[in-house]
Parts: sequence; structure tokens; C-alpha cells
Amino acid sequence: MNIINGLRTNTSKIGRKKAFFIVPFMIIILLTLIVITVRKPEYVLKTKIRVGDTFGINPSDTEMVAKAMGELELLDAENPAASISSVKQKISAKKDPASSLMEISATGKKSVETAKILNKLTDLYVYEVNSKLNKMQEEDIAKKEVEMNEYKKNLREEMLAAKKRLEDCERRLEEMQAIEGKSSGLLSSFESQLAELEFQRANLLKTYTSAYPEVVKLDSEIGELKEKISSIPRESTGKLKFERELKDSQNIYNALKEKWDEASLKKIEDLKEPKKSGATATIVSYTQAAATPSEILWRKRTILLIGIVMAILISLLSVLVAVFLDASIVTQEELYAYTNLQVIGEVPYIKPVLLKDMKIGKKSSLILGCEGDSGIIEPYRLIYAYMHSNIFEGQPSGGKSIFLTSSIPGEGKSTIASNLALIMAKAGKNVLLIDANLSNPSIHSLFGMVSRVPGFTDLLNKGVGADTAVRDLTDMLLGGLGLETAIKFKGLDRLKIITAGSPVSDLSELIISPETNSVIAELKTRFDYIILDGPSISTSIDSLTLASKCDATIMVYLAGKTPRQRIRSALLKLGSVRPEGSSRNATNIKGAILNKCI
Repeated sequence: MNIINGLRTNTSKIGRKKAFFIVPFMIIILLTLIVITVRKPEYVLKTKIRVGDTFGINPSDTEMVAKAMGELELLDAENPAASISSVKQKISAKKDPASSLMEISATGKKSVETAKILNKLTDLYVYEVNSKLNKMQEEDIAKKEVEMNEYKKNLREEMLAAKKRLEDCERRLEEMQAIEGKSSGLLSSFESQLAELEFQRANLLKTYTSAYPEVVKLDSEIGELKEKISSIPRESTGKLKFERELKDSQNIYNALKEKWDEASLKKIEDLKEPKKSGATATIVSYTQAAATPSEILWRKRTILLIGIVMAILISLLSVLVAVFLDASIVTQEELYAYTNLQVIGEVPYIKPVLLKDMKIGKKSSLILGCEGDSGIIEPYRLIYAYMHSNIFEGQPSGGKSIFLTSSIPGEGKSTIASNLALIMAKAGKNVLLIDANLSNPSIHSLFGMVSRVPGFTDLLNKGVGADTAVRDLTDMLLGGLGLETAIKFKGLDRLKIITAGSPVSDLSELIISPETNSVIAELKTRFDYIILDGPSISTSIDSLTLASKCDATIMVYLAGKTPRQRIRSALLKLGSVRPEGSSRNATNIKGAILNKCI
């Protein structure tokens, strides 16, 4: 149920925010139409280039644009910078990494001139990119030539050093071989002598001991001979080391010589890297044809469609924001839930067409001209029926006083009070309508009366009697009410009116005086119902005083307009009010009327 009530409330609020949708929508549509009408068509032209590396060159650079316009003699002699800037802003370029295609586009109102500029700019861009590529290749060749000469110089030095090491190894190996040749014969002689001496010693030991002098002598000679043998150089690891060094030096020298031969045969042109496919910038296509009239018309339709979509979206957003920020109440359920106040009725909006035959005034919203419209009359009948059967049921016989007020001015309580009085009179009741909003009276204007004097203040000041202060049908007819309207609306003769009366300096003192109680009591003996149209609670404290002097107080709330905090503040003030002469603490607020006359 709460969900249904919430949806109903929001739907009602959205329905009341038509202006928040219509105004932005019309403004955006109007601006869109102005743009379509005033703005001249712009032609979009494109060229395509196949390019590898752009080297940071941008076709929309100022220098390139200036050069293209200069060659075409399109520069403004008085202000060349401005003409260059205006063209530059309309040129853009984007490159597709996958296909290496760059698309340069330009927009302008003059298709031929724009095409010339774009084609010239494309030619200049291709020339600049290729020139940059050729320059970088030449610099690369020169750099590699220097590197090659340096390489050959270092290689030659390494070859000379390797050759010197090779020759040194060969010389030292030859010397070692010569020494080994001489030592070989001497070693053979010493080894023969050693064998002979060891043989002799062995024969002596067969007969003598080792201490024998001859044996001792042989031992000494053998020892000397062994020392001589050990001192003679032999083929050892030293020779093997020299042989390995010689072999390594030979290999190093041969490798360096092979590199030298290769470097001597290579030409500088061979150092140049081959161009990759697509590295050179080439023009794929020049500018496309300018837009045809049909294309221009299609673009205008597209702009209009975009404008309509934007207008709808922005208008809906403004409505949603307005609904979100709306602190007002729009339904009976919401008003009851917020105030805990019984909603005794809901008055509808009266269409202006129903008021055209009324002779009271252009702004009057009385139900006098709605005799045949049950949708307008019936809500007021229901309010009267509720009051008769619920509010005043079981109370003593006699006239009943009803005080209508609101939280702030402009909530329509004067209109509701007047229409409620008309319905009661139509039901056969003698009704008195009093304009108690003394600081801002309006009842006399609603019924077309020229003057508010004499009236309620004059009656309270005893300046006039009740018979003089009370206005009837005659005063309405004299004031501007049409005779035909008066005849059609049955019971109008049973409605009497007391206007506000003469202005007074101290309204509060006059309202709280005992004379007010006496006047109301006297009038209740003469009428079935007395309806007092009082001031709003936020503007006058007199409303609290008048509420205490009446049998019932009815709050009028303007749906969708009045912030809900205002009615809560008003109810807090009225909470202490009770009928004068009553010992009960209960307030005499009997209900609320939801006014939808917006």
C-alpha cells in the first residue's frame, strides 16, 4: 500500500511539473533551430597517406600550415597570424597503427579553398617526412663509415700485436730446441758414466762393506754425476706451454687477418640498412568530394534529431530534479500521513472555460458558473456532507461557526470558503460568509463588490448594526454578478456576506475583544452556518484568536506548492487552541482540505 501511495504521489508531482519539462524543451529546440538556420554548412575533406614513422612531424603544425597557405597565396596581408590560426584549428590528423595509414582532415565553409589547402598541406607533409627519412639515413651512413674506419684501425693494431706475439713465440721455441739439442749429447755421456760407476760399486760391495774407502769414493763421484745430470735442461711443461702459446697466437692472427680481409672488401653502401616496406611516406588519396546538398540536409536533420534527444533528456532530468527537491504534498494520503489530520475533502481545478460566462471578474474561480458540472460541484458537496455528519453531529442545535485558515498566504482558502458557503446555501441552509482576513481581504472582490465598507470591523466597533453590515444578493447584482448566473444558481438568496469593513489601526485588540464573541454568538442565532475566511497563520496571530472563538477550524493546504514544513509549523501553533469557554485541552482543528486549484 505504501508503495502504491508513493507511486501515486510521485506521479502526481510529475504531472504538476509540466513547466519544468516544457520550458527547457522549447529553449533547446529553439536554440537547435537557430543553429541549423544561422550556421553555414561546413565541408569535411580528407586525404590519406601511407607512412611508417612520422618522426614527430604533425601536419597541423603552425609552420607547415603557414607554408602551405603562403605557397597558395591565401595569407591575409594585414593579419597573417589570425588567418593561419583559423585554418590550423580546423585541421586534424590521426594514424591507424595497424594499417600505417594517416588520415588528414580539414573543415571549411569554402570547399574549393579548403581542398587546395589540404592537398598542398599533404604534399608538404609527405616531402617533410621523406626528407627527414633521407637525412637520417645519410647521417646513419656517415656514422657507420666513421665506425668502420675506427674498426679497421683497431683491427690493424690488433693484427700487428698478434703477429709480434707469434714471432716471439717462434723465436723462443727455436732457442729452446737448440738448447735441448746440445744438452741431449752431454746427458747421454753423463748417464753412461753413471752406469759404469754404479756397476763398479756393486762389484765392490760383493767383497767389501759400504765403509770401504774405494766404495765411499765411488759414492761421492756418483753423487756429483747425478747433480750434473739434474742440472741439464730437459723437455718439460715449459716447452709444451710455448707450443700452446704459439698455436693460440697463430689462431688469433689468422682470425684477425680474416676479419681484415672481410672489412677491406665491404663497401660503405653495403652498410646502409634496406628501407622497410611502407617506411617512405606516400599519398594514398587526395581530398574527397565536398558534401552534396543532400548530405548537408542530412546533417541538419541529424543536428535536429540530436537537439530533440538532448531536449527530452535535459527536460526529463529537470523534472526529476524538481520532483526530488519538491517538499510539498500532493495527495490526501500523504497529507494525512504527514499531519495525522483528517482530510475532509479535495477541491478540484476549475477550467477557465467554465468561467467565461461569469460577470464577476476574469480571475474569479467561484462555482457559480459550474452549475451543470458535477465534477466541480460534487467535491464541495462531499465536504459539506462530511461536516454535517461528522464534525457537527451530536452537537447542540443552532448555528455553527467554521474558521478556515492556511499556513501561508495564497493557498486558496478564500475561494474555498466562498464556494463552500455557496454549496451550503444551495443545500437550503442560511449561510453567512465573513471576510475575517482583515489585513488582506478578498471576499468582496470575489463576489464583484466594489467596496469592503461597511463590514466586520465596523460591526465589531459598533459603528453599524448586523443588518447594515450583512450584504445579500442585491449587493452581488449591483457589484457585477450577472442576473442570468444568479438565476441559474439556486439558493444564492440564502447566502449573506459580511466584508472586511473599514481599516483599523489595531486589529489584534479588536479581535480579542469580548465584542467579537458577542457578534459571532448573535450571528449564530440568525444563520445555520457562519464561515469565517481568516488570515494565514504565518502572517497574523489573529488567526489563532479567531480559531479559538469558532466551533471548528479547517486547514487549507495548497497541493504541490506549499512546503510541508509550513503546515507542520502552523499545526504546532494551532495545537494549543481550544474553543473559547471549553475546559477541554483538545484542539478544535477538525480536518484539512487539499486544494488543487493550481
